[in-house]
Amino acid sequence: MSFSAMCPHKIFPKSLVPMKYITHNISEDCLTLNIWTPDIRPKTLRTVMVWIHGGAFQYNTANLYDTDGKVLSTYGDVVVVSINYRNGALGFLNIQTPEAPGNMGIYDQSLGLNWVKDNIQQFGGDPNKIVPFGQSAGAISVGILMALNSTKNLFTRAITASGGALLPGILNSKTVQNG
Repeated sequence: MSFSAMCPHKIFPKSLVPMKYITHNISEDCLTLNIWTPDIRPKTLRTVMVWIHGGAFQYNTANLYDTDGKVLSTYGDVVVVSINYRNGALGFLNIQTPEAPGNMGIYDQSLGLNWVKDNIQQFGGDPNKIVPFGQSAGAISVGILMALNSTKNLFTRAITASGGALLPGILNSKTVQNG
């Protein structure tokens, strides 16, 4: 299996990801989706699981060995999508100016969900049964996406694990206002 370029990010902690699994294909042209489906022409459209990776908003990618959606897609009889989004300064720098409004990584995730809503039927997915799920920073992202007006019609359910948008300092009125 091969993936497109990873978004620029901090170097992975060695204890987190074995180096043999890390691609060195890094580019700012990295806003991509990965899609796994058991069948693109099913009798009935399938639920769509959209994975949002963790990584402290500083590192990680949807392009690692542990984000291969083939098993979940096959055994869960669902369409699996993983979203690449900008991390670190490119995704979450906020200097309180119009030129750098911050939270571009959340915008990338929202853009990915919009694409899924508009196109997933071509992959056998039901655009009315989209379920984002995430772990750690991905779970925080899912919580933020649940609070934004701009994403309220993009998904019907959500799953979060080991992280939440209500942690101190994560979600504030300006984040929701800008969403």
